[in-house]
Amino acid sequence: MYGGGSMSMVWTKMPGQTWLSAAATFMGMWMMMMLAMMLPSLTPSLLSYRRAVRRQDRSRLGGLTALAGAQIIFYPTAIGWHRSEVADVRHRQHAAWETVQRGHAIANGVFVAAVNRVGVEDGLEFWGSTFVADPFGEVIARASSAAEEILVVECDLNKIEQTRRNWPFLRDRRIDAYGDLLRRFRS
Repeated sequence: MYGGGSMSMVWTKMPGQTWLSAAATFMGMWMMMMLAMMLPSLTPSLLSYRRAVRRQDRSRLGGLTALAGAQIIFYPTAIGWHRSEVADVRHRQHAAWETVQRGHAIANGVFVAAVNRVGVEDGLEFWGSTFVADPFGEVIARASSAAEEILVVECDLNKIEQTRRNWPFLRDRRIDAYGDLLRRFRS
């Protein structure tokens, strides 16, 4: 290398540079190298996924994401009820939200993280209850309905293949039959 240096000197702290600055420089360089190396192999997959998403309606995105190889799908929500709603309605709304999210896990054979905020804003009380469901739709972890929490959940990714083999919703999906259903206007 010019100037008598070696490549290893690039990654050491330079005089007058803090260790934090050296670490930030290293991470920036590392990220650029990873991007440069991975982008050529990721681009065809990302473009294919983008074309597939454009052809499908938005209700099929979970399935398309699973078909593209996702093992965990995150559904961020900010949903709750108005404080004036009666308890029975609140219960039914929450049950419906959870059922839909668990249904995504079952239909696509993936883990689903249904994330929901907590707190009150403009008369809406957000019900929290963030949860993670396994590919069979069973809730394996749940957060509080009243306090902010971070869930760290161990997901056994082998359970995906096992569930898909024994409960083949994703495999038996007939996306070729969707054609006319996806048209906005039918004749």
